[in-house]
Amino acid sequence: MHPLTTLADLWDRNVRLFPDVEAVVFGTVRRTYRDLVTRSRRLASGLEHLGAGRQERVSLLAKNRSEWFEYYAACEMHGLVAATLNFRLAAEELLYVLTDSDATYLLFEDDYTAIVESLRSRLTRVREYICIGNCPAWARPYEGVIESGAATGPAFVAKPEDTVRLIYTSGTTGKPKGVMRSQAADLALARACATTSDMQGGCRELIMMPMFHIGGQSMASGAHWAGGTVVLQRDFNPADIIRTIEAERIQVIHVTPTIIQAVLDHPGLDRHDLSSLETVLYAAAPMSVPLLKRGLEKLGPIFTNCYGATESGATLILQKRFHRAIGTEQEIERLGSLGQEHHDSQVRIVDDAGNECPRGMPGEILIRCASLMDGYWNKPEATAAALANGWLHTGDVGRMDAEGFVYLVDRKADMIISGGENIYSREVENALYSHPSVQDAAVIGIADDYWGEAVLAVVVLKPGQACTEPLLIEHCKARIARYKAPKRIEFVAQLPLLPSAKIDKVTLRRQYQTPASRAGT
Repeated sequence: MHPLTTLADLWDRNVRLFPDVEAVVFGTVRRTYRDLVTRSRRLASGLEHLGAGRQERVSLLAKNRSEWFEYYAACEMHGLVAATLNFRLAAEELLYVLTDSDATYLLFEDDYTAIVESLRSRLTRVREYICIGNCPAWARPYEGVIESGAATGPAFVAKPEDTVRLIYTSGTTGKPKGVMRSQAADLALARACATTSDMQGGCRELIMMPMFHIGGQSMASGAHWAGGTVVLQRDFNPADIIRTIEAERIQVIHVTPTIIQAVLDHPGLDRHDLSSLETVLYAAAPMSVPLLKRGLEKLGPIFTNCYGATESGATLILQKRFHRAIGTEQEIERLGSLGQEHHDSQVRIVDDAGNECPRGMPGEILIRCASLMDGYWNKPEATAAALANGWLHTGDVGRMDAEGFVYLVDRKADMIISGGENIYSREVENALYSHPSVQDAAVIGIADDYWGEAVLAVVVLKPGQACTEPLLIEHCKARIARYKAPKRIEFVAQLPLLPSAKIDKVTLRRQYQTPASRAGT
């Protein structure tokens, strides 16, 4: 026995100890650890036969499917770099990411054949195209590459200092940046996800978050850290989520508040047995207290909140024991917090000069942890700014109470300055969410000749509910200072979402023509 130093060690351990345990379930595909590792080694060997070497960037363009695990494991075991792609990106955005990452091998599923073909003439660095499914003449069949590889894998292997993943940020403050994540950092993150979610040996976890994103990928790694099974869904379908929990006896699910709301609203919820659930881990955005209390009443005290970023992984956790639908005023208030520091993590709240803020005073959230990124790909200045003095500067504004619970106040870029007053959009959103008719809400600043910026709320009402703009504005004024209340409310059918299921405020700002300084570009 020896300590794990790479993700390759993790896969080797699981094959040795749990060879016949299902590692991945996707529809009718059920891969044991032995099968998955063998196919992954063959994939890496097949890429070596095509000229790939250690630390070359290999990209995959696909929705959720079982091949994601073979792709990731091939990179994790053999020192390749998984340069992931967001399948929702437009052609020009994909071109930017592929060019910036200097990807030399592009795997794609046949749903994206047309978009890949349209880019081929400009992807001058891509040496090989490998298609999953119906393969065009200019690409190689994915299964053929696997068949060409050796079961022992290529000659090269992973090292602890290797970059294992290059994950591009959503680009909410400009062009996407490639986050370099090392073997050591992602090994620490796998452990953090397992412990955060109380995963035990043989656990069964349901993933419906996109696998190109750090959320879905790291939570899957957490299940594999525990020697468990990942049941993967293609997308966010609430009916499928409910059916799968019952059929596969799922114990852990990783969701966003949006997904939980869709599950709780589903008319078939009570017809299915969800008693196997032990942990509902929610992330990507804080959950409104009314929605969280509703979830606790329906599913029980099994909720856990996790805060982190692509650059850091999981760093703050609101444990199950703090999730109480009924409690003291302080206990109910803490339902809206991000929780406390997780193991291997340190958090500070600082002002613009870098000084520690007094408890309760808002400032920027800084993070230091074992799962921190190495930096941004080919962006030394951005790396130096983000990791100044060894701390990740998140760009999130938060406050910390006397017992170390951190509350998200806003993104720095989302703060609204109206009449010289700072208004945090999250505070206004919380007031909106407290109205029984509000399902979703996003608050942004819009140009105003008198105030400089005015507060605009974009609101989705619950099905069958009605509310007027004046009533909702007065509701907010009864809960927050009058100057913070929305000056205008737009009611819409749905809000635009990022792939991580966070609300896409960049799109909202463009739609409502906010000032350039607030446009997030």
